[in-house]
Amino acid sequence: MAQATGVSLATVSNVIVDLVRLGSISEVGSEDSNGGRPRGLFHIKPDAGYVVGVDVGETAVMVELFDLGMRALASHRSVTENIRLQPDEVVDRVVCGIEEVVRESGVDVGRILGVGVGVPGYVERMPMAGAGDASATDTAGQEAVVYDQSIGWGVAPIERLLRERTALPLIVDNGANTLGQAERWFGAAKGCDNAVIVLLGAGVGASIQPGEGVGGTAFAGELGHTTIVYGGRECACGAQGCLEAYAGAEAIVARYDRLKRRTRAANPREVEDRMAGILEAGDGDRAALQVVDELVEHLGVGLANLVNLFAPERIAGTRASGGAAAAHPGGDRPQRAGASVRAGRARAGTTGDGCRRAGRRDAAGRGVPQRRR
Repeated sequence: MAQATGVSLATVSNVIVDLVRLGSISEVGSEDSNGGRPRGLFHIKPDAGYVVGVDVGETAVMVELFDLGMRALASHRSVTENIRLQPDEVVDRVVCGIEEVVRESGVDVGRILGVGVGVPGYVERMPMAGAGDASATDTAGQEAVVYDQSIGWGVAPIERLLRERTALPLIVDNGANTLGQAERWFGAAKGCDNAVIVLLGAGVGASIQPGEGVGGTAFAGELGHTTIVYGGRECACGAQGCLEAYAGAEAIVARYDRLKRRTRAANPREVEDRMAGILEAGDGDRAALQVVDELVEHLGVGLANLVNLFAPERIAGTRASGGAAAAHPGGDRPQRAGASVRAGRARAGTTGDGCRRAGRRDAAGRGVPQRRR
């Protein structure tokens, strides 16, 4: 711990003693040191506090409450009655979800340390209104503003709207970023020095996770808006040839509808239903087979571009929750998308519900590593 934090052993020991006295951590054993007395092993006491993780999808909001051992104690999922969630409805459903998981778990709201919210779109930290010029470099004087053209939000001050409804501490980040960090701690990218996590849903997102040996900070990349076909299909962002225009759920379903010569899906929920049907279709559905073949080819191009840019040790893919899924948790079809990147020495992996839950864990608590002194 001293090495990780860059402070002296004496300082670490003093902090550990204070945390033990406060009941935040407890000693769970010891291990031999290179010299001197054995080092103590400590972990966070699960009941020392609680955190809430929120996953905002295109049509649903999932809220879960965790103890500090990252064990889910209560969950609440709500689906919009409208065509697609709008910012004001997101705020209503997040606040309602927090109230429900607090009620279900029986946890005193005063013991909740904070709420982490993963949202679709680009998240930028902006100075709070009236915070002054100093807030430009002071994160305490900033708030998260969300930009998302794909789902029609435009510019949404989600954090400000939430703070008007709850006094709990908040952190708002891109959903791919929270999922990406969770993959590094709990999932397919665990133990990797350099990984990219791809999130597939209505759009295509990515979290770039450089390892400690690589340097840099993790960030969310707009993979879906990288060009894979010059002058290709028009994308929701206004550009042409974006990966999302070929590998996003709406694009996949629209292509299937054209092949089947049927009316195009009218809303995102209908897209979800049809997407599920495509993924569950048997070998007798030639249109579904063709659409999936085209999907993995286009996705393979996008992943190959990631390999050339970042040379990741591993690429992990997962589906967005609360929205249409563009990958299936089982079977070999999605794995074929990795064929285009294996030549670039990247290892492909897939994840499922466990790491989507872990993404809410990350949004809530940013992980709870074991402590040593």
